[in-house]
Amino acid sequence: MENEKQFPKVDGEKKKPWNKGLTKKTDKRVLKNAQNKCGKNHPFWKGGRTIDKFGRPWLALGTNERMLESHYIWLQFNKLTEIPKGYEIHHINKNAQDNRIENLQLLNKTEHRQLHFKIKLNKNPNAKYFGRNKR
Repeated sequence: MENEKQFPKVDGEKKKPWNKGLTKKTDKRVLKNAQNKCGKNHPFWKGGRTIDKFGRPWLALGTNERMLESHYIWLQFNKLTEIPKGYEIHHINKNAQDNRIENLQLLNKTEHRQLHFKIKLNKNPNAKYFGRNKR
């Protein structure tokens, strides 16, 4: 009994957590910074348009939402909320950054793959495989 540590007991009082009971949802300082520095209010905002390593432009739609620019333009023009299942947007002139509505075409996946296979076959008629992984 003598070797055991004795802790002072406080009647009915719990030990306060390190953050004083504040969370991200209740701390006014965190909320203030989060609301002021999102999207257009962030100092590094560049208009919400970024280009990935494949040269395709993406649009920022919300806090954690983004969409290919060509898909967004096609959906807005056709007054739809999503691309039909099994279909893809094709760029007629093969330029992924040219998102004029005249250049966008809706194709099913099979037609889209066949079209791109024919394009690659025209460039290299002796090729046997056009995939990413050559095994």
